[in-house]
Amino acid sequence: MRVLVRLLRFTLPYKRQVALTVGSMIGSSLFSLAVPTIVGATLDTALRAQAGGVVSWSPLIDAALLILGAAALRGVFAFTQQYFGENLSQSVAYSIRNAIYNRLQRLSFAYHDQAEIGQIMSRATQDVEGVRMYINFGIVRVGYILILLGVALYLMMRSNMTLALVSWGFLPVIAGVSTVMSMKLRPLWLAVQDSQGRLSTALQESLSGVRVVKAFSREEFESQKFDVEAKNQFTQSYATNRLQAINQPLLTG
Repeated sequence: MRVLVRLLRFTLPYKRQVALTVGSMIGSSLFSLAVPTIVGATLDTALRAQAGGVVSWSPLIDAALLILGAAALRGVFAFTQQYFGENLSQSVAYSIRNAIYNRLQRLSFAYHDQAEIGQIMSRATQDVEGVRMYINFGIVRVGYILILLGVALYLMMRSNMTLALVSWGFLPVIAGVSTVMSMKLRPLWLAVQDSQGRLSTALQESLSGVRVVKAFSREEFESQKFDVEAKNQFTQSYATNRLQAINQPLLTG
């Protein structure tokens, strides 16, 4: 949790993007729920009119126009949410890359003498990309889903408490499956990142020392070493994606 809080500090210089992203997220959530609300109110009005023996097209036309307007505004807010969310995440990634570079410039020679270039490259690429995805898809999308679920639950409970509780009974199951999957995925993702670093290191060492490799006829050895790391990367990535493929249908229905 402390690491996540530290990552959020990188968003502080971009208050404008944060405000625009949050505002777009709230607007997109509310207008996503406006369409079914309008449809429900229209059906209630039509049924009451039919029961009273009065049939008019005016409420249906008004409802259609409202639905079109709500859908258009939802599309606008969804676009701005994605746009400003991506802008924010890319800005944070840019700041982190600069921070990594500045930090590397100030580390001792002993560190650079022992550090593997591939691991550093992996941190500056794969890990930073993971942070970018966390900002855009983790924080922004989670906020969108929480608002959507909260308002939807409120509207459903206002309509029918019993049906709302029955329809939301699956949430504990989904939460349990999601928690178990996250606990299993974390060590797998760490292994994938470590494997990516070793693969990059093997490639970097072979390319930077290509003259030495050729001079001592070590092409076959270097090729086998890279092949071992590539197969290990494939195995770790396959295990991760297999676990996601098995559990994802349970979460998305």
